[in-house]
Amino acid sequence: MNLLPLFSMASSPTWRLIQVVVAINIGSHFMLYLDGVVDNLLPAAKSFLIKHYGSEDEGNRNWELMVSLRMYGLALGCLLSMFLSRRWGRKPQVILGMILNITGVLLTSIIMLIPGGLAAAHLGRFVNGCGQGIVQTAGTVMLLELPPRRCRGTVLATMTVFACMGELLSMTISLEEIFGNEARWHWAMAVPIFVLIPSLLLLLNAPESPRYLFMERRSELAIKSLAYYQSPTDAEKTISDMQAELAHSENDTDVNANSGVTKRRDSREEKESLLGSSPVRKSRIAEPRFLRPLFVGCVLHSLVHLDDWLWISYSTHIFERHGFSVTQSQKASLVMSLPQSILSIGLISIFDKFPRKTLLVVPTVASALIGAISIFSLRFSAKDHTDVSLSSCLLPFLAALDLCMAGVAGESAFTVVPELFLYQDRILGTAICGIAQSLFGGFLLNYLLSAINRFGTAAVLVPFVSGNIFYALFTIFYVPETSMKSPQEVADLLERTFSRRPLSGFVPDKLRDVARRILAKPAVSAAWQVIVLVSQLVICFLFINCTLIAVTYIFPRASSILVVPDRHILRSAKD
Repeated sequence: MNLLPLFSMASSPTWRLIQVVVAINIGSHFMLYLDGVVDNLLPAAKSFLIKHYGSEDEGNRNWELMVSLRMYGLALGCLLSMFLSRRWGRKPQVILGMILNITGVLLTSIIMLIPGGLAAAHLGRFVNGCGQGIVQTAGTVMLLELPPRRCRGTVLATMTVFACMGELLSMTISLEEIFGNEARWHWAMAVPIFVLIPSLLLLLNAPESPRYLFMERRSELAIKSLAYYQSPTDAEKTISDMQAELAHSENDTDVNANSGVTKRRDSREEKESLLGSSPVRKSRIAEPRFLRPLFVGCVLHSLVHLDDWLWISYSTHIFERHGFSVTQSQKASLVMSLPQSILSIGLISIFDKFPRKTLLVVPTVASALIGAISIFSLRFSAKDHTDVSLSSCLLPFLAALDLCMAGVAGESAFTVVPELFLYQDRILGTAICGIAQSLFGGFLLNYLLSAINRFGTAAVLVPFVSGNIFYALFTIFYVPETSMKSPQEVADLLERTFSRRPLSGFVPDKLRDVARRILAKPAVSAAWQVIVLVSQLVICFLFINCTLIAVTYIFPRASSILVVPDRHILRSAKD
Protein backbone atom coordinates (compact mmCIF):
# COMPACT_ATOMS: atom_id res chain seq x y z
CA MET A 1 0.00 0.00 0.00
CA ASN A 2 1.36 3.40 -1.03
CA LEU A 3 1.29 5.76 1.96
CA LEU A 4 3.06 8.66 0.24
CA PRO A 5 -0.21 10.51 -0.65
CA LEU A 6 -1.24 10.42 3.01
CA PHE A 7 2.11 11.81 4.17
CA SER A 8 1.95 14.44 1.43
CA MET A 9 -1.52 15.52 2.57
CA ALA A 10 -0.46 15.61 6.22
CA SER A 11 2.44 17.93 5.37
CA SER A 12 0.41 20.24 3.11
CA PRO A 13 -0.39 23.84 4.17
CA THR A 14 -4.14 23.11 4.07
CA TRP A 15 -3.78 20.19 6.48
CA ARG A 16 -1.56 22.19 8.82
CA LEU A 17 -4.08 25.05 8.77
CA ILE A 18 -6.89 22.62 9.64
CA GLN A 19 -4.91 21.26 12.58
CA VAL A 20 -4.30 24.72 14.04
CA VAL A 21 -7.93 25.76 13.44
CA VAL A 22 -9.13 22.67 15.32
CA ALA A 23 -6.70 23.25 18.20
CA ILE A 24 -7.73 26.90 18.62
CA ASN A 25 -11.42 25.99 18.51
CA ILE A 26 -10.96 23.30 21.16
CA GLY A 27 -9.43 25.88 23.50
CA SER A 28 -12.17 28.43 22.85
CA HIS A 29 -15.68 27.56 21.68
CA PHE A 30 -15.51 23.82 22.33
CA MET A 31 -15.21 24.76 26.02
CA LEU A 32 -18.94 25.55 25.95
CA TYR A 33 -19.01 21.84 26.81
CA LEU A 34 -18.59 23.06 30.40
CA ASP A 35 -21.89 24.97 30.25
CA GLY A 36 -23.88 22.11 28.75
CA VAL A 37 -22.51 19.60 31.24
CA VAL A 38 -23.53 21.60 34.31
CA ASP A 39 -27.09 21.69 32.97
CA ASN A 40 -27.43 17.92 32.68
CA LEU A 41 -25.51 17.26 35.90
CA LEU A 42 -27.76 19.38 38.13
CA PRO A 43 -30.21 16.51 38.89
CA ALA A 44 -27.34 14.11 39.63
CA ALA A 45 -25.58 16.65 41.86
CA LYS A 46 -28.73 17.71 43.71
CA SER A 47 -28.30 15.40 46.72
CA PHE A 48 -24.64 16.47 47.07
CA LEU A 49 -25.64 20.14 46.99
CA ILE A 50 -28.45 19.66 49.53
CA LYS A 51 -26.09 17.79 51.84
CA HIS A 52 -23.47 20.53 51.60
CA TYR A 53 -25.73 23.63 51.66
CA GLY A 54 -28.64 22.34 53.74
CA SER A 55 -31.52 23.02 51.33
CA GLU A 56 -32.41 22.64 47.66
CA ASP A 57 -32.95 26.39 47.16
CA GLU A 58 -29.55 27.26 48.62
CA GLY A 59 -27.94 24.51 46.54
CA ASN A 60 -29.59 25.88 43.37
CA ARG A 61 -28.40 29.40 44.12
CA ASN A 62 -24.81 28.27 44.59
CA TRP A 63 -24.94 26.07 41.48
CA GLU A 64 -26.28 29.09 39.59
CA LEU A 65 -23.30 31.09 40.84
CA MET A 66 -20.86 28.38 39.75
CA VAL A 67 -22.45 28.32 36.28
CA SER A 68 -22.19 32.10 35.88
CA LEU A 69 -18.62 32.38 37.23
CA ARG A 70 -17.24 31.01 33.97
CA MET A 71 -18.88 33.88 32.07
CA TYR A 72 -17.33 36.46 34.40
CA GLY A 73 -13.99 34.72 33.89
CA LEU A 74 -14.55 35.03 30.16
CA ALA A 75 -14.92 38.78 30.54
CA LEU A 76 -11.66 38.98 32.51
CA GLY A 77 -9.88 36.78 29.94
CA CYS A 78 -10.96 39.09 27.12
CA LEU A 79 -9.72 42.08 29.15
CA LEU A 80 -6.34 40.43 29.77
CA SER A 81 -5.99 39.61 26.09
CA MET A 82 -6.54 43.28 25.29
CA PHE A 83 -3.47 44.30 27.32
CA LEU A 84 -1.28 41.38 26.26
CA SER A 85 -1.85 41.67 22.52
CA ARG A 86 0.89 44.15 21.61
CA ARG A 87 3.54 42.65 23.86
CA TRP A 88 2.79 38.97 23.24
CA GLY A 89 1.20 38.73 19.81
CA ARG A 90 -1.35 36.01 19.00
CA LYS A 91 0.18 32.57 19.60
CA PRO A 92 1.63 33.10 23.13
CA GLN A 93 -1.76 34.31 24.32
CA VAL A 94 -3.44 31.20 22.93
CA ILE A 95 -0.85 29.03 24.71
CA LEU A 96 -1.49 30.84 28.01
CA GLY A 97 -5.25 30.40 27.57
CA MET A 98 -4.85 26.67 26.91
CA ILE A 99 -2.80 26.25 30.10
CA LEU A 100 -5.49 28.09 32.10
CA ASN A 101 -8.15 25.87 30.52
CA ILE A 102 -6.32 22.73 31.62
CA THR A 103 -5.84 24.14 35.13
CA GLY A 104 -9.52 25.06 35.42
CA VAL A 105 -10.71 21.63 34.28
CA LEU A 106 -8.48 19.92 36.86
CA LEU A 107 -9.76 22.19 39.65
CA THR A 108 -13.40 21.61 38.70
CA SER A 109 -13.07 17.83 38.48
CA ILE A 110 -12.00 17.50 42.16
CA ILE A 111 -15.32 18.91 43.40
CA MET A 112 -16.14 15.67 45.30
CA LEU A 113 -12.61 14.46 45.96
CA ILE A 114 -11.39 16.91 48.62
CA PRO A 115 -13.09 18.73 51.54
CA GLY A 116 -12.87 22.13 49.81
CA GLY A 117 -13.93 20.73 46.46
CA LEU A 118 -16.83 23.12 45.91
CA ALA A 119 -14.59 26.14 46.41
CA ALA A 120 -12.05 24.60 44.02
CA ALA A 121 -14.82 24.00 41.47
CA HIS A 122 -15.97 27.62 41.70
CA LEU A 123 -12.38 28.78 41.21
CA GLY A 124 -11.91 26.26 38.38
CA ARG A 125 -14.97 27.55 36.51
CA PHE A 126 -13.63 31.10 36.80
CA VAL A 127 -10.14 30.05 35.63
CA ASN A 128 -11.72 28.16 32.73
CA GLY A 129 -13.54 31.34 31.74
CA CYS A 130 -10.29 33.33 31.84
CA GLY A 131 -8.59 30.73 29.65
CA GLN A 132 -11.38 30.60 27.12
CA GLY A 133 -11.62 34.40 27.05
CA ILE A 134 -7.94 34.72 26.15
CA VAL A 135 -8.07 31.95 23.53
CA GLN A 136 -11.36 33.25 22.15
CA THR A 137 -10.06 36.81 21.69
CA ALA A 138 -6.56 36.11 20.36
CA GLY A 139 -7.65 32.87 18.67
CA THR A 140 -10.53 34.52 16.79
CA VAL A 141 -8.16 37.14 15.40
CA MET A 142 -5.66 34.40 14.56
CA LEU A 143 -8.38 32.44 12.71
CA LEU A 144 -9.19 35.61 10.77
CA GLU A 145 -5.54 36.11 9.80
CA LEU A 146 -4.36 32.58 8.98
CA PRO A 147 -6.49 31.52 5.96
CA PRO A 148 -6.70 33.15 2.53
CA ARG A 149 -9.62 35.50 1.98
CA ARG A 150 -11.57 33.00 -0.14
CA CYS A 151 -12.11 30.63 2.81
CA ARG A 152 -12.01 33.15 5.66
CA GLY A 153 -15.72 32.84 6.38
CA THR A 154 -15.59 29.05 6.47
CA VAL A 155 -12.70 29.05 8.95
CA LEU A 156 -14.42 31.57 11.24
CA ALA A 157 -17.70 29.63 11.04
CA THR A 158 -15.97 26.59 12.56
CA MET A 159 -16.14 28.38 15.92
CA THR A 160 -19.88 27.76 16.15
CA VAL A 161 -19.44 24.20 14.88
CA PHE A 162 -17.09 23.41 17.75
CA ALA A 163 -19.43 25.13 20.20
CA CYS A 164 -22.23 22.85 19.01
CA MET A 165 -19.96 19.80 19.19
CA GLY A 166 -18.99 20.71 22.76
CA GLU A 167 -22.62 21.13 23.75
CA LEU A 168 -23.58 17.82 22.12
CA LEU A 169 -20.73 15.94 23.81
CA SER A 170 -21.70 17.45 27.16
CA MET A 171 -25.29 16.24 26.78
CA THR A 172 -24.07 12.76 25.80
CA ILE A 173 -21.41 12.32 28.45
CA SER A 174 -23.76 13.41 31.26
CA LEU A 175 -26.46 10.84 30.54
CA GLU A 176 -27.37 8.76 33.58
CA GLU A 177 -25.89 5.65 31.96
CA ILE A 178 -22.48 7.32 31.56
CA PHE A 179 -21.58 10.06 34.08
CA GLY A 180 -24.97 11.60 34.88
CA ASN A 181 -25.51 9.80 38.18
CA GLU A 182 -24.71 10.49 41.84
CA ALA A 183 -21.59 8.31 41.87
CA ARG A 184 -19.76 9.60 38.77
CA TRP A 185 -21.17 13.02 37.84
CA HIS A 186 -18.01 14.94 38.82
CA TRP A 187 -15.88 13.00 36.29
CA ALA A 188 -17.88 14.52 33.42
CA MET A 189 -16.18 17.83 34.16
CA ALA A 190 -12.72 16.31 33.53
CA VAL A 191 -13.41 15.06 29.98
CA PRO A 192 -12.02 18.16 28.10
CA ILE A 193 -8.53 17.41 29.44
CA PHE A 194 -8.18 14.63 26.84
CA VAL A 195 -8.46 17.07 23.92
CA LEU A 196 -6.90 20.14 25.54
CA ILE A 197 -3.47 18.58 26.10
CA PRO A 198 -2.97 17.37 22.47
CA SER A 199 -4.20 20.77 21.22
CA LEU A 200 -1.66 22.56 23.43
CA LEU A 201 1.18 20.38 22.12
CA LEU A 202 0.13 21.05 18.53
CA LEU A 203 -0.03 24.81 19.03
CA LEU A 204 3.42 24.85 20.64
CA ASN A 205 4.85 23.66 17.29
CA ALA A 206 2.80 26.03 15.11
CA PRO A 207 4.20 29.44 14.01
CA GLU A 208 2.82 32.86 14.91
CA SER A 209 0.17 34.57 12.76
CA PRO A 210 1.89 35.71 9.52
CA ARG A 211 -0.22 38.86 9.34
CA TYR A 212 0.80 39.90 12.86
CA LEU A 213 4.48 39.31 12.01
CA PHE A 214 4.17 41.27 8.77
CA MET A 215 2.43 44.24 10.43
CA GLU A 216 5.19 44.21 13.06
CA ARG A 217 7.69 44.48 10.15
CA ARG A 218 9.18 41.02 10.68
CA SER A 219 8.81 40.14 7.02
CA GLU A 220 11.10 37.11 6.84
CA LEU A 221 9.31 35.34 9.69
CA ALA A 222 5.97 36.35 8.19
CA ILE A 223 6.79 34.70 4.85
CA LYS A 224 7.94 31.50 6.57
CA SER A 225 4.77 31.44 8.64
CA LEU A 226 2.66 32.06 5.54
CA ALA A 227 4.28 29.09 3.81
CA TYR A 228 3.25 26.94 6.79
CA TYR A 229 -0.44 27.89 6.51
CA GLN A 230 -1.08 28.69 2.83
CA SER A 231 -0.23 27.41 -0.63
CA PRO A 232 2.14 29.54 -2.77
CA THR A 233 -0.76 30.84 -4.90
CA ASP A 234 -2.81 31.92 -1.91
CA ALA A 235 0.28 33.31 -0.17
CA GLU A 236 0.96 35.75 -3.03
CA LYS A 237 -2.57 37.18 -2.77
CA THR A 238 -2.34 37.37 1.01
CA ILE A 239 0.96 39.28 0.83
CA SER A 240 -0.73 41.85 -1.45
CA ASP A 241 -3.60 42.18 1.05
CA MET A 242 -1.14 42.62 3.94
CA GLN A 243 0.81 45.30 2.08
CA ALA A 244 -2.43 47.19 1.43
CA GLU A 245 -3.44 46.91 5.09
CA LEU A 246 -0.03 48.11 6.26
CA ALA A 247 -0.15 51.12 3.94
CA HIS A 248 -3.69 51.94 5.07
CA SER A 249 -2.69 51.63 8.73
CA GLU A 250 0.23 54.04 8.24
CA ASN A 251 -1.92 56.54 6.34
CA ASP A 252 -4.63 56.33 9.00
CA THR A 253 -2.08 57.09 11.72
CA ASP A 254 -0.75 60.05 9.71
CA VAL A 255 -4.25 61.49 9.28
CA ASN A 256 -4.99 61.15 12.97
CA ALA A 257 -1.67 62.73 13.88
CA ASN A 258 -2.37 65.76 11.68
CA SER A 259 -5.83 66.17 13.22
CA GLY A 260 -4.41 66.22 16.73
CA VAL A 261 -6.28 63.09 17.83
CA THR A 262 -3.28 60.78 18.12
CA LYS A 263 0.36 60.52 17.11
CA ARG A 264 2.59 58.22 15.14
CA ARG A 265 4.39 55.53 17.08
CA ASP A 266 8.12 55.86 17.43
CA SER A 267 10.76 53.47 18.73
CA ARG A 268 10.54 54.86 22.27
CA GLU A 269 6.77 54.24 22.43
CA GLU A 270 7.22 50.69 21.18
CA LYS A 271 9.39 49.97 24.24
CA GLU A 272 7.00 51.32 26.84
CA SER A 273 5.58 49.21 29.65
CA LEU A 274 2.72 46.75 29.24
CA LEU A 275 -0.10 49.25 29.74
CA GLY A 276 1.76 51.90 27.76
CA SER A 277 2.77 49.68 24.88
CA SER A 278 -0.11 50.71 22.63
CA PRO A 279 -0.60 54.51 22.67
CA VAL A 280 -2.18 54.47 19.22
CA ARG A 281 -4.69 51.90 20.37
CA LYS A 282 -5.67 53.95 23.43
CA SER A 283 -6.33 57.08 21.42
CA ARG A 284 -8.27 55.21 18.74
CA ILE A 285 -11.02 54.48 21.29
CA ALA A 286 -12.41 57.93 20.46
CA GLU A 287 -12.20 57.40 16.69
CA PRO A 288 -15.46 56.81 14.73
CA ARG A 289 -13.76 54.06 12.70
CA PHE A 290 -13.35 52.14 15.94
CA LEU A 291 -16.57 53.15 17.72
CA ARG A 292 -18.89 52.18 14.85
CA PRO A 293 -17.81 48.53 14.54
CA LEU A 294 -17.51 48.32 18.34
CA PHE A 295 -21.15 49.36 18.79
CA VAL A 296 -22.34 46.92 16.12
CA GLY A 297 -20.12 44.09 17.37
CA CYS A 298 -21.23 44.42 21.01
CA VAL A 299 -24.90 44.14 20.03
CA LEU A 300 -24.24 41.20 17.70
CA HIS A 301 -22.18 39.27 20.25
CA SER A 302 -24.39 39.97 23.26
CA LEU A 303 -27.77 39.00 21.82
CA VAL A 304 -26.97 36.28 19.29
CA HIS A 305 -27.03 33.47 21.86
CA LEU A 306 -30.19 34.31 23.81
CA ASP A 307 -31.62 30.92 22.86
CA ASP A 308 -28.39 29.04 23.66
CA TRP A 309 -28.16 30.58 27.13
CA LEU A 310 -31.67 29.41 27.97
CA TRP A 311 -31.73 25.91 26.48
CA ILE A 312 -28.12 24.79 26.83
CA SER A 313 -27.75 26.02 30.41
CA TYR A 314 -31.09 24.97 31.91
CA SER A 315 -32.98 22.75 29.45
CA THR A 316 -32.80 19.64 31.65
CA HIS A 317 -34.23 21.63 34.56
CA ILE A 318 -36.99 23.05 32.32
CA PHE A 319 -37.97 19.65 30.91
CA GLU A 320 -38.07 18.18 34.41
CA ARG A 321 -40.37 20.99 35.56
CA HIS A 322 -42.77 20.16 32.74
CA GLY A 323 -43.38 16.51 33.55
CA PHE A 324 -40.29 14.63 32.35
CA SER A 325 -38.34 12.36 34.66
CA VAL A 326 -34.64 13.07 35.28
CA THR A 327 -33.56 10.41 32.76
CA GLN A 328 -36.10 11.61 30.19
CA SER A 329 -34.96 15.22 30.67
CA GLN A 330 -31.31 14.31 30.10
CA LYS A 331 -32.13 12.37 26.95
CA ALA A 332 -34.41 15.15 25.71
CA SER A 333 -31.53 17.63 26.13
CA LEU A 334 -29.25 15.32 24.15
CA VAL A 335 -31.76 14.93 21.33
CA MET A 336 -32.34 18.70 21.42
CA SER A 337 -28.62 19.40 20.78
CA LEU A 338 -28.13 16.88 17.96
CA PRO A 339 -29.85 18.75 15.06
CA GLN A 340 -27.93 21.95 15.84
CA SER A 341 -24.59 20.15 15.56
CA ILE A 342 -25.55 18.41 12.32
CA LEU A 343 -26.83 21.65 10.76
CA SER A 344 -23.76 23.66 11.82
CA ILE A 345 -21.36 21.07 10.39
CA GLY A 346 -23.36 20.83 7.16
CA LEU A 347 -23.45 24.61 6.76
CA ILE A 348 -19.65 24.85 6.78
CA SER A 349 -19.29 23.59 3.20
CA ILE A 350 -21.68 26.22 1.79
CA PHE A 351 -21.24 29.02 4.34
CA ASP A 352 -19.34 31.39 2.04
CA LYS A 353 -22.02 31.04 -0.64
CA PHE A 354 -24.59 32.97 1.43
CA PRO A 355 -24.56 36.64 2.52
CA ARG A 356 -23.67 37.07 6.18
CA LYS A 357 -26.73 39.27 6.87
CA THR A 358 -29.10 36.66 5.47
CA LEU A 359 -27.67 34.07 7.84
CA LEU A 360 -28.21 36.51 10.71
CA VAL A 361 -31.69 37.85 9.98
CA VAL A 362 -33.61 34.80 8.72
CA PRO A 363 -32.79 32.40 11.60
CA THR A 364 -33.31 35.16 14.19
CA VAL A 365 -36.81 35.85 12.89
CA ALA A 366 -37.46 32.10 12.90
CA SER A 367 -36.27 31.93 16.54
CA ALA A 368 -38.75 34.63 17.52
CA LEU A 369 -41.56 32.68 15.84
CA ILE A 370 -40.52 29.41 17.51
CA GLY A 371 -40.36 31.18 20.87
CA ALA A 372 -43.91 32.47 20.44
CA ILE A 373 -45.12 28.96 19.60
CA SER A 374 -43.31 27.62 22.67
CA ILE A 375 -45.07 30.13 24.92
CA PHE A 376 -48.54 29.01 23.82
CA SER A 377 -47.49 25.37 23.87
CA LEU A 378 -46.40 25.69 27.50
CA ARG A 379 -49.64 27.44 28.41
CA PHE A 380 -51.67 24.62 26.85
CA SER A 381 -49.64 21.87 28.53
CA ALA A 382 -49.96 23.47 31.97
CA LYS A 383 -53.73 23.00 31.94
CA ASP A 384 -53.31 19.27 31.53
CA HIS A 385 -52.67 17.52 34.85
CA THR A 386 -51.36 14.30 33.33
CA ASP A 387 -47.67 13.47 33.70
CA VAL A 388 -46.50 14.42 30.20
CA SER A 389 -48.98 15.81 27.70
CA LEU A 390 -48.57 15.96 23.92
CA SER A 391 -47.86 19.70 24.03
CA SER A 392 -45.17 19.12 26.70
CA CYS A 393 -43.53 16.60 24.38
CA LEU A 394 -43.36 19.35 21.74
CA LEU A 395 -41.09 21.40 24.00
CA PRO A 396 -37.82 19.50 23.25
CA PHE A 397 -38.71 19.60 19.54
CA LEU A 398 -39.28 23.37 19.64
CA ALA A 399 -36.10 23.84 21.68
CA ALA A 400 -34.16 21.85 19.06
CA LEU A 401 -35.50 24.07 16.27
CA ASP A 402 -34.67 27.17 18.30
CA LEU A 403 -31.10 25.95 18.84
CA CYS A 404 -30.72 25.21 15.12
CA MET A 405 -31.67 28.80 14.30
CA ALA A 406 -29.34 30.14 17.02
CA GLY A 407 -26.53 27.96 15.63
CA VAL A 408 -26.87 29.36 12.12
CA ALA A 409 -27.04 32.95 13.39
CA GLY A 410 -24.08 32.26 15.68
CA GLU A 411 -21.90 31.07 12.80
CA SER A 412 -22.57 34.31 10.97
CA ALA A 413 -22.19 36.57 14.04
CA PHE A 414 -18.85 35.07 15.08
CA THR A 415 -17.67 35.57 11.51
CA VAL A 416 -18.95 39.13 11.11
CA VAL A 417 -17.65 40.64 14.37
CA PRO A 418 -13.88 40.23 13.77
CA GLU A 419 -14.40 41.25 10.12
CA LEU A 420 -15.82 44.61 11.22
CA PHE A 421 -12.53 45.97 12.60
CA LEU A 422 -9.45 47.38 10.93
CA TYR A 423 -6.19 45.52 11.60
CA GLN A 424 -4.96 47.80 14.37
CA ASP A 425 -8.31 47.50 16.19
CA ARG A 426 -8.98 43.76 15.94
CA ILE A 427 -7.72 42.58 19.31
CA LEU A 428 -9.12 45.57 21.20
CA GLY A 429 -12.49 45.47 19.43
CA THR A 430 -12.90 41.70 19.62
CA ALA A 431 -11.93 41.78 23.31
CA ILE A 432 -14.46 44.48 24.23
CA CYS A 433 -17.20 42.64 22.29
CA GLY A 434 -16.24 39.46 24.15
CA ILE A 435 -16.39 41.30 27.47
CA ALA A 436 -19.86 42.65 26.68
CA GLN A 437 -21.07 39.19 25.66
CA SER A 438 -19.56 37.52 28.74
CA LEU A 439 -20.95 40.04 31.23
CA PHE A 440 -24.38 39.88 29.62
CA GLY A 441 -24.26 36.08 29.56
CA GLY A 442 -23.03 35.92 33.15
CA PHE A 443 -25.92 38.09 34.27
CA LEU A 444 -28.42 35.92 32.40
CA LEU A 445 -27.04 32.65 33.78
CA ASN A 446 -27.00 34.11 37.28
CA TYR A 447 -30.64 35.18 36.97
CA LEU A 448 -32.35 32.67 34.66
CA LEU A 449 -32.71 29.75 37.06
CA SER A 450 -34.34 31.97 39.68
CA ALA A 451 -36.55 33.61 37.05
CA ILE A 452 -37.68 30.22 35.71
CA ASN A 453 -38.49 29.01 39.23
CA ARG A 454 -40.34 32.22 40.07
CA PHE A 455 -42.19 33.13 36.86
CA GLY A 456 -42.23 29.90 34.83
CA THR A 457 -40.67 29.11 31.46
CA ALA A 458 -43.38 30.73 29.32
CA ALA A 459 -42.98 34.14 30.95
CA VAL A 460 -39.18 33.99 30.69
CA LEU A 461 -39.49 33.38 26.94
CA VAL A 462 -41.29 36.72 26.43
CA PRO A 463 -38.20 39.00 26.72
CA PHE A 464 -36.22 36.45 24.69
CA VAL A 465 -38.68 36.68 21.80
CA SER A 466 -38.62 40.50 22.07
CA GLY A 467 -34.82 40.45 22.06
CA ASN A 468 -34.73 38.37 18.88
CA ILE A 469 -37.09 40.79 17.12
CA PHE A 470 -34.88 43.74 18.11
CA TYR A 471 -31.79 41.81 16.98
CA ALA A 472 -33.24 41.16 13.52
CA LEU A 473 -34.23 44.81 13.03
CA PHE A 474 -30.83 46.05 14.22
CA THR A 475 -29.06 43.70 11.82
CA ILE A 476 -31.15 44.87 8.87
CA PHE A 477 -30.45 48.56 9.46
CA TYR A 478 -26.95 48.73 10.98
CA VAL A 479 -24.90 45.62 10.11
CA PRO A 480 -22.89 45.82 6.86
CA GLU A 481 -22.29 42.85 4.57
CA THR A 482 -18.70 41.70 5.25
CA SER A 483 -18.43 38.64 3.01
CA MET A 484 -15.35 38.75 0.73
CA LYS A 485 -14.67 42.39 1.67
CA SER A 486 -11.47 43.95 2.96
CA PRO A 487 -11.42 45.74 6.34
CA GLN A 488 -11.21 49.08 4.56
CA GLU A 489 -14.32 48.31 2.48
CA VAL A 490 -16.24 47.30 5.62
CA ALA A 491 -15.17 50.52 7.38
CA ASP A 492 -16.48 52.57 4.43
CA LEU A 493 -19.80 50.69 4.51
CA LEU A 494 -20.17 51.40 8.23
CA GLU A 495 -19.38 55.07 7.68
CA ARG A 496 -22.08 55.35 4.99
CA THR A 497 -24.58 53.45 7.16
CA PHE A 498 -24.12 55.67 10.20
CA SER A 499 -24.07 58.85 8.12
CA ARG A 500 -27.53 57.90 6.82
CA ARG A 501 -28.76 56.99 10.31
CA PRO A 502 -26.76 59.27 12.65
CA LEU A 503 -27.22 58.61 16.36
CA SER A 504 -26.14 62.19 17.20
CA GLY A 505 -27.95 64.10 14.48
CA PHE A 506 -29.71 66.35 16.97
CA VAL A 507 -26.51 67.30 18.83
CA PRO A 508 -25.01 70.69 17.82
CA ASP A 509 -21.67 70.60 16.03
CA LYS A 510 -19.85 72.50 18.80
CA LEU A 511 -20.98 70.02 21.44
CA ARG A 512 -19.87 67.11 19.24
CA ASP A 513 -16.43 68.70 18.80
CA VAL A 514 -16.08 69.22 22.57
CA ALA A 515 -17.13 65.64 23.25
CA ARG A 516 -14.66 64.36 20.64
CA ARG A 517 -11.79 66.28 22.25
CA ILE A 518 -12.71 65.01 25.72
CA LEU A 519 -13.00 61.39 24.58
CA ALA A 520 -9.60 61.64 22.88
CA LYS A 521 -8.01 61.47 26.34
CA PRO A 522 -7.18 57.81 27.17
CA ALA A 523 -8.34 57.95 30.79
CA VAL A 524 -11.68 59.51 29.84
CA SER A 525 -12.11 57.02 26.99
CA ALA A 526 -11.52 54.05 29.28
CA ALA A 527 -13.99 55.41 31.85
CA TRP A 528 -16.53 56.01 29.08
CA GLN A 529 -16.27 52.40 27.88
CA VAL A 530 -16.84 51.14 31.44
CA ILE A 531 -19.93 53.36 31.74
CA VAL A 532 -21.27 52.04 28.43
CA LEU A 533 -20.77 48.39 29.44
CA VAL A 534 -22.41 48.90 32.86
CA SER A 535 -25.30 50.75 31.21
CA GLN A 536 -25.82 47.82 28.84
CA LEU A 537 -26.12 45.42 31.76
CA VAL A 538 -28.49 47.70 33.68
CA ILE A 539 -30.70 48.21 30.62
CA CYS A 540 -30.78 44.46 29.93
CA PHE A 541 -31.66 43.73 33.56
CA LEU A 542 -34.43 46.34 33.62
CA PHE A 543 -35.80 45.12 30.28
CA ILE A 544 -35.99 41.48 31.34
CA ASN A 545 -37.20 42.12 34.89
CA CYS A 546 -39.73 44.82 33.95
CA THR A 547 -41.09 42.62 31.14
CA LEU A 548 -41.64 39.76 33.56
CA ILE A 549 -43.23 42.04 36.16
CA ALA A 550 -45.48 43.58 33.53
CA VAL A 551 -46.56 40.15 32.34
CA THR A 552 -47.29 38.88 35.85
CA TYR A 553 -48.75 41.91 37.63
CA ILE A 554 -49.71 44.77 35.33
CA PHE A 555 -51.54 42.76 32.65
CA PRO A 556 -53.85 40.23 34.33
CA ARG A 557 -54.99 38.72 31.04
CA ALA A 558 -51.39 38.15 29.90
CA SER A 559 -50.59 36.81 33.35
CA SER A 560 -53.31 34.17 33.07
CA ILE A 561 -51.94 33.11 29.69
CA LEU A 562 -48.22 33.10 30.40
CA VAL A 563 -47.57 32.64 34.11
CA VAL A 564 -48.88 29.25 35.15
CA PRO A 565 -47.73 26.64 37.65
CA ASP A 566 -45.22 24.20 36.20
CA ARG A 567 -46.23 20.58 35.92
CA HIS A 568 -44.38 19.25 38.95
CA ILE A 569 -46.16 21.89 41.09
CA LEU A 570 -49.52 20.81 39.71
CA ARG A 571 -48.78 17.16 40.45
CA SER A 572 -47.71 18.02 44.04
CA ALA A 573 -50.93 19.97 44.60
CA LYS A 574 -52.96 17.09 43.18
CA ASP A 575 -51.23 14.58 45.48
